[in-house]
Amino acid sequence: MMDDFMFEGLGPSPDAIRAWEDGRAAREEASEGPPPTIEEQLANERERSARLERELRAARGETEGWIRAASSIMNMLMLSPHQNKGYATMATRMLQKALSQLGFVTGLRYCDCSFPASDASRPEIVLKRWKSLQDSEWDVAWTPAWTAEACVDGSRGISFTTLLKVSGIAIAGRVRLKFEADGSALAVSFLEAPAFRCDVACHVTLGQVPMPIQAELGRVVRDEAIRWLTEKMVAPNEYRVVLHAKKELSEDDLERAMEAARIGAERASIGARWPSTPTQNGKKGSG
Repeated sequence: MMDDFMFEGLGPSPDAIRAWEDGRAAREEASEGPPPTIEEQLANERERSARLERELRAARGETEGWIRAASSIMNMLMLSPHQNKGYATMATRMLQKALSQLGFVTGLRYCDCSFPASDASRPEIVLKRWKSLQDSEWDVAWTPAWTAEACVDGSRGISFTTLLKVSGIAIAGRVRLKFEADGSALAVSFLEAPAFRCDVACHVTLGQVPMPIQAELGRVVRDEAIRWLTEKMVAPNEYRVVLHAKKELSEDDLERAMEAARIGAERASIGARWPSTPTQNGKKGSG
């Protein structure tokens, strides 16, 4: 009994405690009330479902905003006109070296890579894991509007000249991004070797190019691209991109301009002297 715990002159009186307990019982009985009907339960569930859907839409909108922002930053850092010019120069040297090492190649008239920067070439990315700007993973699908071209002289029984054209480049895989804390640089690495493809076509300008040679030229181009990706961008390797400040015209810029003029003159000469008969994947196509 409560009276056993009461001290004389201290605490509430027994009557006050009984009144409080009676009031509590009444409140509990009133709060229970009749159980909700099926219609009320359905209405409550619909309201709850609508609330969760609104929260989900808001979360998706925020996530898509982050994805668009990351895509823009990635495009700005990795695919700016300055960066693309550097990639084109590097790819040209790689292609020149790879083609010159083929036994049947007797000369390389020119080699040129065109890597324009545009929003149309922006990669499609989907966030897969996020910890911070210094640690995130994304699925990437990229089909840049990049092309490469080389004019090759060769001989295997008969002499020939062929115009090699590379297009339809596509890369897909999962990458890990690591932004510098100050946003000045970005490290990129594929978690595993990405899927890569490209189209390689041979346009015969002189003589006949045997089918095995056409296949060999296509294989060399693809192998060289995959080798570079593996050595530079597949984990544990990382490709680090640093923002560059605008600089004045350099000697290298002048040399590239002179080389572009020479390539243009060579293309015009080839086009005037010989008709082109394109072939791709070992099959003749339209001229």
